[in-house]
Amino acid sequence: EFAAKSPADSRFVPGLRIVLISAVICFLCWLPYFLYEYPGIMTADSIVQYEQVIGVNPWSNHHPVIHTLLISFFYNIGMMVTGSANSAIACYTVAQMIFMSVCAGVATNTVLAITRRNFHTFLTLAFFALVPFNAVFAVTIWKDVPFAGLVMLLSCKLIGMIGKEKAAITDWCIFIILAILVSLFRSNAWYAFLVFVPFFIWSFYREWKKALGAALIVIIVVSVIKGPVMNGAGVLQPDFTESLSLPLQQIARVLVDEKEVSKEDMELIEAVIDTTYIKELYAPDFADNIKELVRAGHPEILENNKAKYLGLWVRLFFKHPLEYIFAWYDLEGGYFYPDVAYEVGNIDGIMSNSYGLTSTPLIGGKAFIKAKEIFIKLGSFVPLYGMLWSAGTYFWLLVISTVVTLKKGKEKRRAAISWLMPMATTLTLLIAAPVVDFRYVYGAVMTMPLYVSICGMIISDDK
Repeated sequence: EFAAKSPADSRFVPGLRIVLISAVICFLCWLPYFLYEYPGIMTADSIVQYEQVIGVNPWSNHHPVIHTLLISFFYNIGMMVTGSANSAIACYTVAQMIFMSVCAGVATNTVLAITRRNFHTFLTLAFFALVPFNAVFAVTIWKDVPFAGLVMLLSCKLIGMIGKEKAAITDWCIFIILAILVSLFRSNAWYAFLVFVPFFIWSFYREWKKALGAALIVIIVVSVIKGPVMNGAGVLQPDFTESLSLPLQQIARVLVDEKEVSKEDMELIEAVIDTTYIKELYAPDFADNIKELVRAGHPEILENNKAKYLGLWVRLFFKHPLEYIFAWYDLEGGYFYPDVAYEVGNIDGIMSNSYGLTSTPLIGGKAFIKAKEIFIKLGSFVPLYGMLWSAGTYFWLLVISTVVTLKKGKEKRRAAISWLMPMATTLTLLIAAPVVDFRYVYGAVMTMPLYVSICGMIISDDK
């Protein structure tokens, strides 16, 4: 049974030694990327958060404020010690690398505990340490990176709890803390957690009261933080338009393809946006252009008349369902169709800014740069290896693992709860993501060794 092989059985848990050794190996393998990208990789999102850290812009939860506070914490430590903005950013980047390497160590130890096979453990460690996009993300200042680590830790904790006859009070406390952090680190993760709750309670049917209590604590704490606490602190929330990537894209597709729209519905649309340049602005695989068009118009009309515009969206769906389907696939298809080409892990340096942050590589040279390019581009022409670079691959591995597990006995079905959070967050992307971006599914990527190992163990047990 799954429970007999879980990390709860101390005979099969090497413990802290494996975690630390694996973490050190990952950190050392990622270190050249840090030295080359010193003080870290910063894109437009990173700069927006940095502006909040230094007080240029007010605090906002558009990018999770808990992550911005984390950046601020290590940045201020770095400034106190060095007085250099670049070094202060490096302080955060190193902290993130340490956290992610420890997460990889915990996952490696968990795989060893589940499978009791050195080969599977070695493959897991090799995946974390040697697949180059892990190194690139480890030194990139994005919310998606620590979020993926938290999802991994939550999955490992659930595996350990499932394997016990009775979870300890410390297990429930750690679960609550991790679940709160996961819910605060991504908006879609909060909704994913609400979907997760009934399955979580079912999985711990022997201790359903404790499971229900833990879930309620998470829901109450997150609701209070996202509501009264943030409002009291003056933290701005994302606008309503931000949550409408897919429906806005679908309505725009109807207009771009010049499909029939009634006079009344057209008046509703034109009350919000100027449609003059919609064909030039519409990008099938990128929703931000249309969202900005709404923001440049009258988003307050849309927000104040939600029911009326929901009716508009529904009417156009029944009139032009194929347009809606095509718009959905063009925007979100890469999350489930593996053969969608997009680049992963090829970002470099710090986006141009007026705050003195500059990329100052500590190592380099043509040989190093060429080797880095080769490692990054290998995924585009090595068939099986290249599948690791596709978001769709992880979606189907999740689906297959879930189907295989649910076909087994009740105790083995419970194992699926350990990867339900990465599954649920991936599913939310199919209806809400503004673009196909590998970093959005990084939680599912980092937990992949766990659900594949559990699925493989269940299959081998039946032979």
